Amino acid sequence: MHNFTADGITDGTEACMEKRRLTRGTTANMMTNNRERGSVNDIVKAKKEGRGFYSNVRDPNLNWSKRGLNARTCTISLGPDGDQDAPVAAVVWLNSGPGDPLRGRHSHACDAINLVVEGGMYMDGIWLRPGQAKIVPADTNYGDATVTGEGCIFLEIFGDHHGARPVYDEPDEMAYWNEVHGNVLDR
Repeated sequence: MHNFTADGITDGTEACMEKRRLTRGTTANMMTNNRERGSVNDIVKAKKEGRGFYSNVRDPNLNWSKRGLNARTCTISLGPDGDQDAPVAAVVWLNSGPGDPLRGRHSHACDAINLVVEGGMYMDGIWLRPGQAKIVPADTNYGDATVTGEGCIFLEIFGDHHGARPVYDEPDEMAYWNEVHGNVLDR
């Protein structure tokens, strides 16, 4: 597994932290300015106008799965609608508290990239914070994340829909995933 940051800086130096702080401030200012002019993620309006729209990892308009114990997900196809061979990304929102079966140890049939966007998590011996990611090779057993007090939102990106389907170590965790999330990859 490899660790890296979105900006290519892997250390915890003050320069790195300052660069991230300034970037976040710029993004926050842009979002505030956009809200003052009118929402850019008004999906209905955007579709009527034939234009794209802005969204984010906390958007209530995303197709969130029914809430789990301390986790929920939203799966987004990164290709044409219905194309099972297209890459897929899951937005995974974990809250602190008792472990949700979604966090159980599992593997996938293809490589996965786990990119933290908010909060932090400790998984398989490493801490990941915003902008940091790990690459998990296909068929590697991983999971059982512990999240920070504020929870963690991360993107899990897969090469195709088939490889995104997890295989859990524990039968009850596999049954839980099938009940809560199982049909989302069958589209």
